[in-house]
Amino acid sequence: VIDSLDELRLLTPELLRHRRQVLALKQFFAARRTTVLFLDESAKGPGEPQLQSLVHGVIALDVLPASPGSPRRRLRVVKMRGRSVQGGDHDFRIVTGGLEVFPRLVSPVRRRSADSGATLGGVQGLDQLLGGGLRRGGSTLLVGPAGTGKSTVAAQYAVAAARRGERAVLFCFDEAVDVLAARCRSLGLPLEDLETQEKLALRSIDPAGTSPGEFADAVRREVEGRGASLVVIDTLEGWASGLGESSGAKVHLRELMGWLGGSGVTAVFVSAGDGPSIDAGRLAEAVVSFGRFEGGGEVRLGAGVSKNRSGPHERRPREVRFDQGGLWVGEPLAGTSSTAGGDHARGDA
Repeated sequence: VIDSLDELRLLTPELLRHRRQVLALKQFFAARRTTVLFLDESAKGPGEPQLQSLVHGVIALDVLPASPGSPRRRLRVVKMRGRSVQGGDHDFRIVTGGLEVFPRLVSPVRRRSADSGATLGGVQGLDQLLGGGLRRGGSTLLVGPAGTGKSTVAAQYAVAAARRGERAVLFCFDEAVDVLAARCRSLGLPLEDLETQEKLALRSIDPAGTSPGEFADAVRREVEGRGASLVVIDTLEGWASGLGESSGAKVHLRELMGWLGGSGVTAVFVSAGDGPSIDAGRLAEAVVSFGRFEGGGEVRLGAGVSKNRSGPHERRPREVRFDQGGLWVGEPLAGTSSTAGGDHARGDA
């Protein structure tokens, strides 16, 4: 390891002579089959292209300002002779004992075939909204104002998957997992019990202290290492707040959706719709909108499907309610009047 080339430049300020000295060093070590690492803090200087042409590989390291949260470190393989490399920027952390590198997600060349059929939520009216449930291996966006039931519906799909013997994981950015578990427990959704049985996982994520690459690596480990078939990300605004650069949010989201879909994983994204525009509705295969309406002199909750690439879906919204019996979804609404009928997703469903 030679640390650094900046010191050698001080000895030979002429660019041509400096290049000859580096070339002589390269030939000397190559003759002795020695691996050499040159450290260079002035990689953007005028001699960069000439020096990079001499070496076999170039790895560029960078650190982004801490806005918000901790500084974000990333690396990029600019050049590596004789082998294929994974392009793009990759986040990494300096930890006790070395480095933790988080390669960016790349969609598989060949998509993994998902099981046939749909991912059901255990509530007939909810599944009927989407024409039979969520498509396996597809991505669904649940969007609406705060307090309209998006997180609870996402938890309902996770619980239903866990009860079928599949593994589900919920990544929570805005709400503490114990608060979510307590709220869902009152609705007959035993998240904590299923987590104890290792059928479901609750992961609390600090967006200010977690880089996009580190989060993507956590998703990868849940899918590849633990066999998760359903992933919930709640919320997209919380996830995007840790990026520190809104321009990269669309790219990261596209990579995440593409990798999950290519791995045959059903993805559910929750959004309040009040954060930075990252075109989540355009990228997702299905969009379920939640809102409030007036009926019978009361403020009620409703949900409707505004988009579903996988097939036909209901054009009319349905009323949604939450009580101790669980999630209740009524019949399609003809207007703003209250609905009759519906079904519950109870704890023993």
